Amino acid sequence: MPSASKINDETLLDHVETVHIPATTTPFTARDKFVIGTNIRYLGQDFIHWFLSGDGLIEGPADASKLEVASLQVSSTDGPVIKEIGGILYAKTKLTQVFLVLSLESTPRIDSGRHVFFVPQPVTKLDGPQFSYSNNVGELVEEKVSSSEYLFEVDGQWQVLRGVCVRLQNESSFVNAYAINEVGTWRRQSRVYYPGSNAI
Repeated sequence: MPSASKINDETLLDHVETVHIPATTTPFTARDKFVIGTNIRYLGQDFIHWFLSGDGLIEGPADASKLEVASLQVSSTDGPVIKEIGGILYAKTKLTQVFLVLSLESTPRIDSGRHVFFVPQPVTKLDGPQFSYSNNVGELVEEKVSSSEYLFEVDGQWQVLRGVCVRLQNESSFVNAYAINEVGTWRRQSRVYYPGSNAI
């Protein structure tokens, strides 16, 4: 994420379009999809540790869905962006959706562009704002969230929200992930993807 910039009082997000995500009929295994090769040139270490460790994040088949896309009007940290979207429920996406968006021919491939998603990582809840997970080399890592709202339980599984950033250049993708509110800001004109009211 780029260096910090002061946020002003104007609206952060300018809606650009709605992206239609096709249904999937088989489980999505992140380790099998996010592989360095022809289409993916770079995977950041945090993305690997958080989503590809062990068996990797696995998501079940999903119905067709829609994601709203908005352009960030001023550089901003995660919190104000998530708040403007309407909160975590309306902001979080699946890693399946991230991968499918990157596969769409209509997704802009501009050298300076950043595509931003908010994706939950399964973790083990500890005391207070702390949680743990096993990284890609089998080490147990303990962290804590900047705000308790980013650590939540869904269907008996604790999750922590992460920021996933993808830069597309021609036919190649550069993928990384960040802890919420802990590394600088998203730069102006980044494209933010979120379900919005489609999450209900």
